[in-house]
Amino acid sequence: MKKNRGCFGLSVSTLLLFLTLQPFALSQGKGDPQKERMAKNLILPEKVLPAPERVRVGFEGITGATNLAILNYLASDTLEGRETGTRGYDAAAEYAGSLFSLWGLQPGGDKEQPPAPGFMAPPVPPKEVRKSFLQQVEMKELFDGEGKALVVVENRGGKRITPLTLGVDYLYQAAKDETLRAPVVFLGYGITEKELKYDDLKGLDLKGRWVMVLSDYPGMKSQDSPFNKGAFKEKYSSSPRSMRGGDRLWTMKVKALERAGALGILRVESYPEERGDLGKSVLRAARLPRDDRPILPRERRKLSLLEGEGEETPWGRLPSLSLSRQSADILLSSAGETVEALKARIDGSMRSASFALPGVSFEVSQVSKGRLLKSSNVLAFLEGSDPLLKEDVVVIGAHLDHLGKRGDYIYNGADDNGSGSAALLAVARAMALNPVKPKRTILFALWTGEEEGLLGSRYYTLHPAFPLKKTVACLNLDMVSREWSKESLAGIGRFMGESLPPETLAKLETSRFAVFSLFDSPDIYEALRVGNEAVGLQMMLRPTKESFGGSDYAPFALKGIPWIFYFASMTEDYHQPGDEVDKISPSLMEKITRLVYLTAFNLADK
Repeated sequence: MKKNRGCFGLSVSTLLLFLTLQPFALSQGKGDPQKERMAKNLILPEKVLPAPERVRVGFEGITGATNLAILNYLASDTLEGRETGTRGYDAAAEYAGSLFSLWGLQPGGDKEQPPAPGFMAPPVPPKEVRKSFLQQVEMKELFDGEGKALVVVENRGGKRITPLTLGVDYLYQAAKDETLRAPVVFLGYGITEKELKYDDLKGLDLKGRWVMVLSDYPGMKSQDSPFNKGAFKEKYSSSPRSMRGGDRLWTMKVKALERAGALGILRVESYPEERGDLGKSVLRAARLPRDDRPILPRERRKLSLLEGEGEETPWGRLPSLSLSRQSADILLSSAGETVEALKARIDGSMRSASFALPGVSFEVSQVSKGRLLKSSNVLAFLEGSDPLLKEDVVVIGAHLDHLGKRGDYIYNGADDNGSGSAALLAVARAMALNPVKPKRTILFALWTGEEEGLLGSRYYTLHPAFPLKKTVACLNLDMVSREWSKESLAGIGRFMGESLPPETLAKLETSRFAVFSLFDSPDIYEALRVGNEAVGLQMMLRPTKESFGGSDYAPFALKGIPWIFYFASMTEDYHQPGDEVDKISPSLMEKITRLVYLTAFNLADK
């Protein structure tokens, strides 16, 4: 099949714990919150200790060669990109289940249907019905259908209706066929910060209304903006919007508007020249097309769970529609305003300019064609060795799906997330090989439908194999095999909201540097730190109490379960056919896999 090497196509109170591994404690940064945070969360170990005896057999069984052998199959053309609901994904799931079985792990999926009794044969007793390694996930699959949107303005002059064109004036794909019509409120940036005496929501009734919201925050490009200073800088300008953690700032807005009772959100880009604007024919991404990557027209599809329609999600539940600047100005014209004028007024005064649009309502409807679809999570577990503590569970998860085929191109997803899946399987093998078993049970979970909205992990939290109240942690592996380049490290501040001085950047080694987000918990941090003593990774840690994000730890975080998100780097092959095995680093992947093994063992054996 054709391959393409293209680029982007387009988620502690532990300072004392850190002291043993801080060869560059930034004492000169005392009093500076950002430098103090960096001193606490950037770990640059200078020596590596032997792995403890009780975990050594499993530890030494994890090698780059083992990872690579598994990954070569998962990211092969044979599996056609492992898209959810395809035979390629199903083959990958069966392969993983067969490995779990080979290594002696127990199945954690659905009960298998017993065979129908033959002539004179007795039925199978219920206690003898076996479980499968597969947990079936039922989904709805909707494809592009007929959609329309109308701007309706009613005043003394009568009624004016302006139709908008899907894919040109707006983007929207609902999880079900519906028509939504309501009055519109312009809500500025949709932000409330009482300490700054800034409140876009103050005094406005948002219940049952569409709210038009700018995408970023006031004065984003001005150093004089109060949102770019002190603690607010960490919250806003340091909020990562390009990493797999997702757009945290936007998610915060969505959840606030949910609480206020809004019907839905009309999103307008604050800086369309950077992110792309629908009215300028950049339909789906902030980056302009390039000649070195495939441009393949394809019918869009949306997958959603067959159940749990009203469930809380990591990004909120409100319908969200992207609106072009031109279309937004049509809505604002009844008040004699434009997006640019209102944005300039807010940024210049640092005061809200929110108001209900007089006589304006917005209507969007969609009729789609669709079908029911089934896919599967792959679940296996190693029972804990302690009679009492084995009721507790540590979940190790990674999504098995990727993007599938587009025309003649196969998106094999070696890094995303063949690497996380292969690493998880290697950890499962190591746990099975190690003579000493941890006290708590460990569940290994390969998720379906992550690329479609964390569907598999969300389904699991609705139908857990073990009670969620007994789940002590979720360790999530996603994209753990690619090294940063020196050039990308230089831009890590823009990528993560961290400003690293040149002397610190000079100490970073791309062959052993990775970025991990984690729940801000001393137990989680300690398990990670102690595990790394035998691995020696350089780690940028990002502790948080937030419960949203763009990978499969997020549904667990919403349930209050502590988590770690293991992630190596973002590269130009993300979601491109160029994400192939020959670009991964077996050495880095080995280190991260070993760290996951040790972290999980530490948490499960405590």
